[in-house]
Amino acid sequence: MHIQTKSGEKLVKDELALEDSVTYLIFRINNVLNHNFRSDLGPVKVSNQEWSVLSSLKSRGGRSTISELAACTTIKQPVISRIVTEMQENGLVQKNQNAKDRRITQVKLMSKGNKLFKAILPTAERHRDIALTGVSATELGQARRILKKIQANLGIKPATERLPGIAK
Repeated sequence: MHIQTKSGEKLVKDELALEDSVTYLIFRINNVLNHNFRSDLGPVKVSNQEWSVLSSLKSRGGRSTISELAACTTIKQPVISRIVTEMQENGLVQKNQNAKDRRITQVKLMSKGNKLFKAILPTAERHRDIALTGVSATELGQARRILKKIQANLGIKPATERLPGIAK
């Protein structure tokens, strides 16, 4: 298989070398990180999607909309709506219709959700640190730039373009 980059450089890869496929490597890393994270939470019952919602809310000052959460987490809006409803039933978040535009659902992180976030954060940080062991700051910067290029190639806009209020 030949891949031509934007600069015209041709790369040759063996189509059968799955373990060298960038998409396979990303997929596999994501699956292992998610599995290990869930396994390490012990009695804490939170899904990766719920963790994504908690993290997104926390990074946005504890408030967001369903649409913003869907864009930030890359989880489809109907699924986010269901997750947020379940999280509200568990006292983690509160959702309300926007008074000016009833099509907009506001989501607020509640005290119980904030406590859950703080309880889980050390586990998330530990798994990040394990995954990045031996990776230098320079290598991490290169990896981020490459992954952002891949996102751009796939038409995925950066969060700074998708969501209001995120600093560049």
